[in-house]
Amino acid sequence: DWFVTFTFDSRKVDRYNFDECSKKLSMWLNRMRKGCPDMVYLVVPEQHKDGAFHFHGLFSDCSGLDFVYSGHTDSSGRKIYNVGSYRFGFTTVTAGSDSQKSASYLCQYITKDLCAVSVNRKRYWVSRNALRPIVTDYELEGTEEERLFQILSVYEALNIKKVSSAYLDVIYIESQSMRKT
Repeated sequence: DWFVTFTFDSRKVDRYNFDECSKKLSMWLNRMRKGCPDMVYLVVPEQHKDGAFHFHGLFSDCSGLDFVYSGHTDSSGRKIYNVGSYRFGFTTVTAGSDSQKSASYLCQYITKDLCAVSVNRKRYWVSRNALRPIVTDYELEGTEEERLFQILSVYEALNIKKVSSAYLDVIYIESQSMRKT
């Protein structure tokens, strides 16, 4: 329902410290869940080029959050709100219009750069009541990987993203047929 961005005020939080920013965001989410027990969310961090962190999230069923109209609209004419209860920095909230685009937007932040600064740390926050995807893991080599791509092309793969780390390469594939299940 909502796309939310959380930033951190450097006078209140060391916005360059991933652990501190993560802790503050977790505290805020836990507090909000008490007033909005049905709230569903997925939140991911993004690191600015200067090294500071902020977070983007998708939220629904959060009628208990106090959205305050900022007096501004985005390029699509949607009203931009702020979350009045968030005291660690600034927020922007806009109504979601396309869940697939929003999801793709969030996925772009889970990169090897983020993985490098968050080794053995949480890389996303998701509410316990959020729907979970059906995941199938395959370990493929050489021609097996090529064959899988041929098979998936029949299903009109919508999004293929490869994420590499020092330990392994992971290819995420979303297809139209997978979306329907």
